[in-house]
Amino acid sequence: MDTNKFVQLFNEILAPDTGRVKAATAKLKADYYPLPESLSILLQLLVSDQNASLRKLAATQARSLVSKHWKTIPSGQKSQIRQRLLQKTLEEEDQLVRHGSCRVITAIAKVDLDNGEWPDLFDTLVQAASSPTPRHREVGTYILFTTIEAMGEGVTAKFPQLLQVFGKTISDTQSAEVKINSMLGVSRIAILLEAEDDEQEKTLEAVQNLIPQMVAILKQAIDAGDEDRTTQCFEVFQTLLGCDSAVLSKHFKNLLQFMTNIAADSDNDEDARTQALSFLMQSVRFRKMKVQGLKMGEQLTLKALEILTEMGDADADDEDVTTGRSALMLIDVLAESLPPSQVVVPLLNNLGPYVNSPDPDRRKAGILTIGTVVEGAPDFINTQLHEILPLVLRLFDDSTDKVRQASLDTIMRLAEDLADDLGKEHAKLVPAL
Repeated sequence: MDTNKFVQLFNEILAPDTGRVKAATAKLKADYYPLPESLSILLQLLVSDQNASLRKLAATQARSLVSKHWKTIPSGQKSQIRQRLLQKTLEEEDQLVRHGSCRVITAIAKVDLDNGEWPDLFDTLVQAASSPTPRHREVGTYILFTTIEAMGEGVTAKFPQLLQVFGKTISDTQSAEVKINSMLGVSRIAILLEAEDDEQEKTLEAVQNLIPQMVAILKQAIDAGDEDRTTQCFEVFQTLLGCDSAVLSKHFKNLLQFMTNIAADSDNDEDARTQALSFLMQSVRFRKMKVQGLKMGEQLTLKALEILTEMGDADADDEDVTTGRSALMLIDVLAESLPPSQVVVPLLNNLGPYVNSPDPDRRKAGILTIGTVVEGAPDFINTQLHEILPLVLRLFDDSTDKVRQASLDTIMRLAEDLADDLGKEHAKLVPAL
């Protein structure tokens, strides 16, 4: 292979000319990537080129070729490549390049471990994760996470050792990245746990014991206004919600309370609040019996009603993800999933201060909730129609357009689910309309 020609073509991919990029990419795919030497050259670029964009691109492409070509590289060269790649990754300053390089190491590790090679990999990574140098800990914990993600059940024997490491790194005082990587690693272990497996009992307990620290990391990210890390933390908790229910069971009530507080605090960033509401919705959907047993329905409903007052002039059917819109969706999910005694009854009992408020946003929130819960509890709402309808009709004549529109939306929803019974009230409805 003509190495210089390969490097020249590879550099063309970074050109600002779309035509040149397409031509170079096609040439590389057809004539160079099928050859084993291409992987060696890409790995060389990754550890030595001065251009961070080129190193990032080399990492992406090398990762895709590892499964095809790594096994063809002579054993003697493999050892040198592993050592240099890991060392350069530990020294890499650009985070995107560093993560790309970590993914390449993971891809190599997957091939090697499947073939009984690189036996000291985990010891090396544990050493890096325990290093006094923050950058080394960031690399070590990230590769541990990506290796668990890639290998799955192939590394279950290492779980006790890995959780010991994450149990320390999750409290890192110098690097938020180390803490996030540790959370990600723990979540990948949690995915593979089964409560019925007696052999995993201690591993499950170790994961459970780390949940409070993970909550603290999320709170720190929110308080710091770090949107990227906040999103990563929420994704971890969404992952944990999809695991065996035992993973979160010990802390589930406290977690629901924490998410409720995050959602209700108007000083928090809106994105953090909507993600907290999303977690609550998913919790109610997938753990509804647990939520019902904890009797959290009333609290969640009333908090969501208060948050709904922030909707302002936005339409209830807007597709934009906002705090108010998410609160309305949570009320909908609660009504569908939990008994009326935990949702609709407390909602109706607390509706008066909203629909009678001098604040149009509160009147709008109150009337919208009626139309929202009817689909989830039509039979119960039907028994209360004699009290609900006069309220809706009164707000038809509200002085504010958005309240009148909300009242009309509520009538439409009532008509969809209670057509026969609402039809009996046509003598009252038609004049009002």
